[in-house]
Amino acid sequence: MLRLAVDGVAWFVGMLFAAFARFDFQVGDVDVLTVLGFALAAVALQWLVGTALFLYRGRYRYGRFDEVSGVATTVMIVGVVLEEFDLLAFEERSVPASAPIVGAMVALVLMLGVRYVWRVRIERSARPDGTRAARALVFGAGNAGTQIVQSMMRDPASPYLPVGMID
Repeated sequence: MLRLAVDGVAWFVGMLFAAFARFDFQVGDVDVLTVLGFALAAVALQWLVGTALFLYRGRYRYGRFDEVSGVATTVMIVGVVLEEFDLLAFEERSVPASAPIVGAMVALVLMLGVRYVWRVRIERSARPDGTRAARALVFGAGNAGTQIVQSMMRDPASPYLPVGMID
């Protein structure tokens, strides 16, 4: 549920930013309640589409490339649905035509940014202690060497700290 909460906040920020940017950040020109309504609809659609694509059901490892693909697909679908709804459902546009698409792009950047920061934080906390681990050179820079380095860097109890690779 934390992922959906982060994604929901990203949608609210993205939609508000898109609407305000469209009117050169003139607060009086934006119908904030309508934009917030669209953001709420975006969150609901994000949950529906994301659940259907297993984004919020544990299929993807947090911050990995497959999750980036799932998030991008979900946001793209939600943005297009919101845009079509705005264009077809209202005689007079309730939000600027650009707001759902620009809002989706801003939301996507925020969602992926949070995931990236979280992943980096997790990986850094799992590194071996450089003061106690022996420095090691890894022979071979191919797949096996890369996997060995990754394995050492993800184990805080590792007795070795890779400092270079020789090929």
